[in-house]
Amino acid sequence: MEILINHRPFLHSTIDYHSRENRFFFSAIYGSPKPTERKFFWQDLSAIMMNMSLPWLLAGDWNATITSEDRKGGARGTRPSSSSFQNFVQMKGLIDLGYVGTNSTWRRGTRLARLDRALASDEWATLFPDSVIHHLPKLQLTGVSLSTLTYCEGFRCARINGGECAVRKALVGYRYGSLAL
Repeated sequence: MEILINHRPFLHSTIDYHSRENRFFFSAIYGSPKPTERKFFWQDLSAIMMNMSLPWLLAGDWNATITSEDRKGGARGTRPSSSSFQNFVQMKGLIDLGYVGTNSTWRRGTRLARLDRALASDEWATLFPDSVIHHLPKLQLTGVSLSTLTYCEGFRCARINGGECAVRKALVGYRYGSLAL
């Protein structure tokens, strides 16, 4: 793994899959909860995408939803953050990789939302067609909901020492905003 950009709302890197000839971009995302800061976030990610030459996976806490179905409770209308996120995904041709598990990754009172997700370029989705995103249940100790990316048998090389994910291993001990891995 080579870190290319260490920016407050995201970490942009390349990951080698078997060798340097088989590599892809990976961006770990933490979108600001402040709508005014998210405007620059979309611009910065769009600027990176202009120079994309490899398959790209973006995953993390976007602090935004794409559709009203991603939210339960509270106001049901389209929010500015939803429109910006939706436009970004559509204009860049990104694919939402979906999920298995709980519907929401964030909760406040009776409001629930799916803020965590993985998006990929068509090239990445073609390269790793059996990838699955798991929304893990909320941890009682910290109140944190986790999402993990797992791979099918055909992608064993992403695993280290009998099942440890290469991305996770590369990031262990790295501090990203308020997220410590």
